[in-house]
Amino acid sequence: MILAVPTALGILLAALCGGRVSRLGQAVPIRYLIVIAAGFVIQLLGMTWAADGRVGSLGYRVILMAGFCVTVLGFVGLRRLPFMFLPFVGLALNLAVMVANGGTMVITPEAAADDGFRVVEPHGEARLWGGKDVLRPWDQTPLPFLSDWLNIRLSQGHARILSPGDVVLAIGVGVVAYGAVKSRPIEAPV
Repeated sequence: MILAVPTALGILLAALCGGRVSRLGQAVPIRYLIVIAAGFVIQLLGMTWAADGRVGSLGYRVILMAGFCVTVLGFVGLRRLPFMFLPFVGLALNLAVMVANGGTMVITPEAAADDGFRVVEPHGEARLWGGKDVLRPWDQTPLPFLSDWLNIRLSQGHARILSPGDVVLAIGVGVVAYGAVKSRPIEAPV
């Protein structure tokens, strides 16, 4: 969802500015989108298995980082698209905070409580149910300014807490979608 909205907005804005949506099929190989989706699915499985206690803390982190790496590989496949450096900056910010925090994203207990997120404690580690965040106080978090702390309220009862990397990634994907629809296709050498 976090990437779908900016992507759709980028495509719509580019089309309204004279771009051709048909250029997406030429510019964006579907195989890389499948790899990106597979990376997100791997992370989702890790979050689900950790929330219900099927995997421990280390297993969760390994699965989460494996899914992140698969996602990054998909983005690397799209590296020739215009403005692709923006999503890479967002991914790098998220990678930095996740590595600094032992392979997971961190959120403060206060931020989780303020938005009514369900907290589970399988294997003694507090985390958000259905999310990749581990709860840890701000002062005990390496690189806390890169962790999930930006509160985005979409509607009553529907909030998201994002990291600066998430925001840069989402904006970047929207800009890349705009550029792919708006730019002229790359000609193959003859």
